[in-house]
Amino acid sequence: MAMNALSLIGDLLLGPLAGAGALPLYYFDPLNATKLTLQPGKVDKKERIGRGLTTNGTALNVLTKVAESATITVTNDEFRAEILALQLRGFASKLAQTGATLTDQELVVKLDQYVPLPANHLANDAVTAKLKSAPATTYTENTHFLVDRQAGLIKFLSGVAGAPADGVAVLVTMKTATHNRIQVSGSNSIPSRFAVLYNGINQASGKRCLLRVPQGVIAPDGNLELITDAFVEGNLLITPELVTGQAAAYYYEEDE
Repeated sequence: MAMNALSLIGDLLLGPLAGAGALPLYYFDPLNATKLTLQPGKVDKKERIGRGLTTNGTALNVLTKVAESATITVTNDEFRAEILALQLRGFASKLAQTGATLTDQELVVKLDQYVPLPANHLANDAVTAKLKSAPATTYTENTHFLVDRQAGLIKFLSGVAGAPADGVAVLVTMKTATHNRIQVSGSNSIPSRFAVLYNGINQASGKRCLLRVPQGVIAPDGNLELITDAFVEGNLLITPELVTGQAAAYYYEEDE
């Protein structure tokens, strides 16, 4: 064995498994793993201590057993939808919205407070509003009310000539934009099984290396700081599982 020191750089790939013991059908594009920590497991130790004249304080027998399985913690700052879904313990899906006109949508005015509209991602077309009851007074955007098109919010302003009274019903007409987006729904999935492949180089030896986990359960570990001065980093906890046909739960290989 020629390995003398370790300093790894490389690509971390995760391959979804269709079921326990299966081979991955594909691997996600490599993650930018900024840290990889291997905790090789813990062992409980029970000792039988001597109390004789010559054995007092000496371990006569030692019983050991595995107390905790090995884990690999990945610190990652790559957050494509499928990776963010893993980090949020959820699912990623693509949403497509076709532009349409929503006419006379009723809502109740709350002066100087944003009220949700029935849709978001609105087109740049003008939003119009009128009083529901007679006389059908009309209101003008950017004079009587403001619209947040991305979030789908409307705020009627007080202190403006012709402003509606607080609590009255109005009818709002708007147009949604044709819009595609990715949605990640969080906290609705149990941890998933993946094959894990770290394809790298040991900088200490200059040799190519692989860290392989044929099957591991991946779950988020710790908090995700979404507002930060740098790039968001999250931790994924990989628990290798020993599966039929494998001699070990994980392997490290390095070229000679």
